[in-house]
Amino acid sequence: LVSSMIGLKHKIERLMKKKHSMDTKATPTNKDYGFGLWSVLLKDTDEMIGQCGITMQEYKTAQVPEIGYLLAHNIAKGYAVEAATACREYGFNTLKFDELYSIIRDTNIASQKVALRNGMNPIDSIVKHYRGVDMPHLVYCVRKG
Repeated sequence: LVSSMIGLKHKIERLMKKKHSMDTKATPTNKDYGFGLWSVLLKDTDEMIGQCGITMQEYKTAQVPEIGYLLAHNIAKGYAVEAATACREYGFNTLKFDELYSIIRDTNIASQKVALRNGMNPIDSIVKHYRGVDMPHLVYCVRKG
């Protein structure tokens, strides 16, 4: 697992290119599928500023590959878009998915903008239930090709 995570790290780093001073480290959060979330680190300082990756999430009656990202709010330098775009490319080119999703809280405008900049379009709205609370979400999707 360690060697595959190291290989995965290098693939994501290549996708990230040199646009920003960012690095990633794989974190095995979805062992059943062989992919998951990565830590997003600033290359200059090795400071962790968040995480991004692909996990399987429930949508309607199926499990779908979701690009998810959570980065520090005080850093607005395009890192979320860069990381999400790298995940999209990895999901299509390496994992061979035909479509990828982002399921985003309806009040999370910043993440919705990231999804749009990642080539996704809103396709549905759903309600998730967390600890007895109904939370509306928007479903974004991008298809390969």
